[in-house]
Amino acid sequence: MRSLARFLLFLGGCVLFAAIVSPALWHGARSFADLTSWELAEKLARHPFHRYFNRCLQIAILLSFWPLLRATGFASARALGLRGSGAVRGVLLGAATSLGVFALYVGVLFALGWVRVRDTPPVERLGGILAAAALAAVVVSLLEEAFFRGYVFQLFRREGGRALAYGVQLIFFPVIHFLKPPNAAALGPVDAWSGFRMLGAACEGLARPEAIAGGLAVLAVLAWMLCRALERERTLGLPIGMHAGWIVVLMLASEFLQPGAAVARWPNWLLGGGNLSHGALALAPLAAQARLLGLFGARQKA
Repeated sequence: MRSLARFLLFLGGCVLFAAIVSPALWHGARSFADLTSWELAEKLARHPFHRYFNRCLQIAILLSFWPLLRATGFASARALGLRGSGAVRGVLLGAATSLGVFALYVGVLFALGWVRVRDTPPVERLGGILAAAALAAVVVSLLEEAFFRGYVFQLFRREGGRALAYGVQLIFFPVIHFLKPPNAAALGPVDAWSGFRMLGAACEGLARPEAIAGGLAVLAVLAWMLCRALERERTLGLPIGMHAGWIVVLMLASEFLQPGAAVARWPNWLLGGGNLSHGALALAPLAAQARLLGLFGARQKA
């Protein structure tokens, strides 16, 4: 349990660092911009406060994550599940099933009039959009799977058992992804307490019933699938591929698709207002993918 305590201290310390340091950096950037005519300084001064908070949090995590891995026994690629037999095959299989299943899902939504192509789709930017989607898919899926499944899931399973590990994933992963930065008006003037106020404001979306029924439920199922994939393959290859495929689909959909006229007749908890990653209906393609990959019958292997 000492490793779990270290992990919790790591999370709390990173958040506390961001909450304390970000207001000072925000004011410092504006003061520096007043003293110089540098374009970069002026650009930094225009950034909203939540970006300073996010960057401080990221810096704290980057600086302290490696010592945490060493202290808790995960200081190797193999321990995190990043190396092992079948990893490349898993990446390809996961990406292919994500892309295939959600392509069929989008086709069904088209047929029912729940989505349609944008009036002015950015066809001229297709190459750049595809490149950005591919880059985001690689970076985000690798980092998130290494942290959430490779480290957090395996740490809690080792220290507290399989049930606890799954329970943490089904809560921690959805909540982290559902936090949204509040607007500047909601925070008020930036002062020493703004970082703490932002944490509270970012959690307000969790109080909406449609968020629980739609978005959080989908994210919880995603977390379950990714954990099962890791247990079945004993590496992160399959989870990384699945995650990457979902990212590509969602990024392309956000650029080229918009809700159809028929979506307004259905509640947000069911269709998510036309957002492919929200709404209980998104559980159908996820269930189909889980069935294809044999995740319902996956047994613990690691």
